[in-house]
Amino acid sequence: MEEHREKILQTRTLKRKVVKLILSVLGQGIRVCRNFDEEVRAEFDLLPENFVLIIGIWGSRHPLILQSRKDGVHRIHESVSSLVKKLSVPQVISRRVSLEQPQETRMLEIRFKSVEAAWRMVTAKVSSSQAYARHDLLIKGEITKAMQMLRCIERVESYLFPKSIAKRVLPLQLKIPQKRWRMWIRMLHVGKIKPQRRKRTL
Repeated sequence: MEEHREKILQTRTLKRKVVKLILSVLGQGIRVCRNFDEEVRAEFDLLPENFVLIIGIWGSRHPLILQSRKDGVHRIHESVSSLVKKLSVPQVISRRVSLEQPQETRMLEIRFKSVEAAWRMVTAKVSSSQAYARHDLLIKGEITKAMQMLRCIERVESYLFPKSIAKRVLPLQLKIPQKRWRMWIRMLHVGKIKPQRRKRTL
């Protein structure tokens, strides 16, 4: 019994680490798509300045935190509690977002209700919209912004997943304007080789 329980804890710890790693890749994908994918850019342009997006497992102390600024999307290495104080966001979380929230906020928090729920999405068992439909997500923020960000995440997934997986996981296959390998090159910070200037002949 003890060994079985320990094995479950080890498996859960491993899954949590993998989820954290893949969410980091997703965050990098969002940052890249914000700059070169028109649909993702259009969604972010509708957000208020310095909008904050938090993605992680419910209860995790170190979720992925992104902030949308004029010059693009930046990753924030700061605690959620300090951000909440700065943005004065009501600390109320629910399975579904209420349409009757009093005022526009500058923060959206998307949390997976469990490690298993996050694992299903990062391993391409379900897409972000399917995870929402399965009630795997806990969301704090406005419903319109939640839908915007889920569309962006699904768009990024269409770049990150191989074509065969994207076709299976994303029922409505999204047409992406760029090749997937271009996306990965940008994510890996591999710049284009600049052509060498010709030497002037005397």
